[in-house]
Amino acid sequence: MGQLPPKEYIEKAKTLLSPELAQEKLDLLSEGFGHWTKSQYFHFAKAMAKFGREDIASISADMDLPVESVSACSDAFWKYGSTELKREEWERVKAGVEKGEQKIAKNKKQSALLEKFVDTFKNPRQEMTFANKGTAPFTLEQDRALLCALNVAGYSNWKGVREEIINDPTQFFAILFKV
Repeated sequence: MGQLPPKEYIEKAKTLLSPELAQEKLDLLSEGFGHWTKSQYFHFAKAMAKFGREDIASISADMDLPVESVSACSDAFWKYGSTELKREEWERVKAGVEKGEQKIAKNKKQSALLEKFVDTFKNPRQEMTFANKGTAPFTLEQDRALLCALNVAGYSNWKGVREEIINDPTQFFAILFKV
């Protein structure tokens, strides 16, 4: 231990590791996630923050990896991450996931409140009223359409809301003239 192998061995084997250590390295890599790249790990951490640690299917779809692979990585990450990762790395990723999960919970709460409000009307597109008109240059019909689109597409799904509004036949002319 502590001695470099002979120069001839290093040049021939292209490694500093002895055959025993090289085999141990291969064994350890095969037990872990040696086939994952660093960018896949960072993508995994971001996807957990975006979808929450429990939504393995969405994380897998976002990463374009099999559910089994992502599930195994997630299990290992949450079981061993606090002891195997550097403290700063563990705290950073964990904090990002927790912040993302709080955002997901807030969006679910907002969606539930919006659905409850919209459902209080038999015909929300005709009956919905608002206590504060505000200063925005939107009509009552546009406000109603926006809230109904939010209710259908889901809170914070702005792409879906946009599609709902674009495909709303009652808002067709408003979209043409409000460019």
